[in-house]
Amino acid sequence: MFSFLKKEPKCYAVEDEIRITLLGKTGAGKSETGNTLLGREYFVAKDYGTSVTRKCCLGEVIRGKKKIVVVDTPGLYDTKLSKEETKKELAKCIGLTTPGPHCFLVVIQVGRFTFEDHQTVKDLMHLFGNEAQRYIIVIFTKIDSLRGDQSLSYDKKFQNYIKRIPEDLHNFLVFCGKRFIGFNNNQPFKKRNQQVDQLLKFIQDTMIRNGGRFYSNEMYEESERMIQAQVLRVDKMLQQMAKEKEDNLRLEIEKENQTRRKQALENEVKRLRQELEKDRNDEELRRKIRSEIEKETGSFLDTLWPYLKMGLTVVVEKLIKDKLGIDVATMLK
Repeated sequence: MFSFLKKEPKCYAVEDEIRITLLGKTGAGKSETGNTLLGREYFVAKDYGTSVTRKCCLGEVIRGKKKIVVVDTPGLYDTKLSKEETKKELAKCIGLTTPGPHCFLVVIQVGRFTFEDHQTVKDLMHLFGNEAQRYIIVIFTKIDSLRGDQSLSYDKKFQNYIKRIPEDLHNFLVFCGKRFIGFNNNQPFKKRNQQVDQLLKFIQDTMIRNGGRFYSNEMYEESERMIQAQVLRVDKMLQQMAKEKEDNLRLEIEKENQTRRKQALENEVKRLRQELEKDRNDEELRRKIRSEIEKETGSFLDTLWPYLKMGLTVVVEKLIKDKLGIDVATMLK
């Protein structure tokens, strides 16, 4: 069994270190787990939903012949830190554990696997890339809060709990090679040693399986490059979609404008035709009126002419008589 030493008796080489980074949602118990690993109250831990850890914090302890380096990180979904700020702070854990962590301890509280829990796992994998899955061990905290038969031990209750976990969480455990362990951080530190020994052996077995390799800054940078490439692809795709949408909208507007212009033109042609037809009707009416007037006038003159003729004869006879003194009417008799 490993034992704690308060002071380092010697300088430890990098190969004698076990470098651990704690990751997880706010309130999952990362800081408590870090204190369990360090054997003392090193990180500030509070039992509520606001993250106490706002910056990456590093603690060290000697256990057996190994130097244990533990980095506590800000919790995801802390309302007092933006997602971008949290991401930048999480990235610092690589530098604090130079040349890189041997293990990512993803801390999940037992109970209902919420949307935030699911999103936390998704965000962590997105941040550190698929390469990180070889270095992940899942720690389920607060197994002492599991309900069930009081005669059962915490370990047995935890085993029963794992059998009933939702599909999303089960798939994540499979993705991580089913590397998980249950933790009870509420016990006195002396009683926590057994689960710490079990976890450290778990980590060392993982290190052996990975050939002694650790998650390096180069891996993180490669993940960042892949993320940036994906962002560029998505951005390009969105720009293309936006351009297509804009082009389609422009075509729709142009089509609508053409339809409006066509309709306006048709309306104008219709109006001109109506005016032309009205003019034609007016001209026909004028012709009819003129014809009627001429017809009526001609008939009236024909009727009036004999009377006019008689009247003119009388006038002429009177003028001859007045001017010449000749009575034409008497002469004609």
